[in-house]
Amino acid sequence: MNQDHPARSSFWILQILILSSLLVACSKKGDKGDKGDPGDPGTPAIGIDDPLPGLYLQVVRLEGASGAGGRFQVGDTITVVFTVKRADTGQAVAVADLNRGQAMVSGPTFNYQRVIAGQTDFVSKILQRGDGSLSYTFPVPIPETYLAPINNTPNFQHDVLTGQSLLDGTYTVGLETDVQYTIAGDTFTDPANASVDFLLGGASALDKREVVTLANCNNCHESLRIHSGRRTKITNCLLCHTAGSEDNNDPAIEGGSPEITVEFKVMIHKIHSGKNLGSVLGVTTKTDGSRDYLATPKPYRIVGGSGKVHEFSDIQFPVWPGMESPMPRDTGYDVLTTAAKAQEDAMRKGPVSCDSCHGDPDGAGPLPPPEDGALIYSQLTRRSCGSCHDDWVWDRPYSSNASNMPAQSSDSACILCHKVSGDALAVVDAHRHPLVDPAKAPGVRFAITSLVEGGTNNGNGKLDPGEKPQVSFTVKDAQGADVALSSLIRFEAILSGPTKNSNLVHSTSMPNSTLGAGPSYTTFLP
Repeated sequence: MNQDHPARSSFWILQILILSSLLVACSKKGDKGDKGDPGDPGTPAIGIDDPLPGLYLQVVRLEGASGAGGRFQVGDTITVVFTVKRADTGQAVAVADLNRGQAMVSGPTFNYQRVIAGQTDFVSKILQRGDGSLSYTFPVPIPETYLAPINNTPNFQHDVLTGQSLLDGTYTVGLETDVQYTIAGDTFTDPANASVDFLLGGASALDKREVVTLANCNNCHESLRIHSGRRTKITNCLLCHTAGSEDNNDPAIEGGSPEITVEFKVMIHKIHSGKNLGSVLGVTTKTDGSRDYLATPKPYRIVGGSGKVHEFSDIQFPVWPGMESPMPRDTGYDVLTTAAKAQEDAMRKGPVSCDSCHGDPDGAGPLPPPEDGALIYSQLTRRSCGSCHDDWVWDRPYSSNASNMPAQSSDSACILCHKVSGDALAVVDAHRHPLVDPAKAPGVRFAITSLVEGGTNNGNGKLDPGEKPQVSFTVKDAQGADVALSSLIRFEAILSGPTKNSNLVHSTSMPNSTLGAGPSYTTFLP
């Protein structure tokens, strides 16, 4: 059995753990009882104990391009050829069974802007083709200029291209639809999302954008669904949550929310940092660059299109070690007031495990890194960095840890000081928690090599009551080098069982300075 721990932590020599979990399905079910009512005419009936079948929307091709090599041009009308099938059986779904849908176009992928707004006639204008595929033709051609972002105001204009001519590049068609089922009087939505990239103008090669993958999100979310469960794919989210997009900002709802952008990278960072945001904690920057711990706290709330207020001020990024162990204290921490220290302590527990979402750039993580995941270290913007570090005010100097940064009027100078890696100000280094830094916490790995009857025993190969368990083990760091047991500050043993119904039998601290110099150790469990 191996156990990984950072140095100067507690260690368990013997443990048998049994874990159980309840996985909560994203689609609700009713109580046990009779089979549910079937849905609308033509919709396959789903029983109360049945999972939703799942819906699979796949784009076959795009038609309507007038440019060489299949490139679309301004003025072309896009036709999307696609299929919709049940995920469980692969059967085609009848158009009459589709509840609603939407089709939209945004681009270019390196800075998504709205090009054709979401068309809500998607389902009603679907045509059945003779080969079994379906098609939808956008009612408007590709325009000459970009649309405004959703709810955009003069508050957010960075990278907004409203009214400007379309750039050459890779653009994206996004589709969504769903089937609804009525089960025991309740309605449940089975959604499907899809997207496809295409070339516009003189662009020569598709440039897909993938800074985070759905698989990384679903490590925590299991099955990510938002907007009443109808949005399930990250690319589809990007098509609306563009630079400059804002929440509903209705003056009739809590006086409005003029400072809230829903640009994807800003919104997602802030949602996952809610509990640790300087703005939520009442911390900002004074005009001289020093920290102001007496600012008015601002709960992080987003007003949805329906007017519902969503609050994220209590959300903490659920990834070790940041959520439990704060980052190191800054210079000057010791002279802060008790209240200011508490604010700093909370901010220091903000997200630092960037690879959890964006992938390990070295490919060492459990999932393949997103194709463009490493861009978070090299394409820095004030919006993305300031989304988590929102105590920073761009147009003011900023002083921290005996370093001073002048006011920043653009994103161009960020990379000059904040390199990818190599020093304390580098992006990778600054976000590396000491507990996962091999230079500071080389890791400790216990390996139990044997567990036998010790002392007076009957030699039957079993540990019987009254016999002493004798355990042999090694201790090494993450690189395989031997670690002296005496260098650890705690050494514990836990015995539990049986594996079918684990109960604690014995738990005790053990001396770690009397077992010799290693590299192998043998001792009795007390």
